[in-house]
Amino acid sequence: MAALDAARAARLEKLFYLMRVGYGAAALAVYARFHPDWVLLDIAMKQVNGITATRQITEAFPAARVVIVTNHRDAALREAADQAGARGYVLKEDLWAVRGIISGGQ
Repeated sequence: MAALDAARAARLEKLFYLMRVGYGAAALAVYARFHPDWVLLDIAMKQVNGITATRQITEAFPAARVVIVTNHRDAALREAADQAGARGYVLKEDLWAVRGIISGGQ
């Protein structure tokens, strides 16, 4: 029974929750309520873009870890994301890079 409980506990440690918000304006409120380990934001969001939402989250919660996930290869947007406090900037075509950022704890 102890081995089964240990195996079950190991699986539970790897669980994660994924929440989706359709509006950038909701991102800060959702972060404030749930305090996730990581936040993935697109730049193109309704009402408030992902860069602004990143800035709002990281100003209110300096320990927040936000990664921008986008289709935009624009260097100026990447710099804006960095300035807003994003820990990473990943193109949607290279989503596996998110795993490296998260596992590296950047």
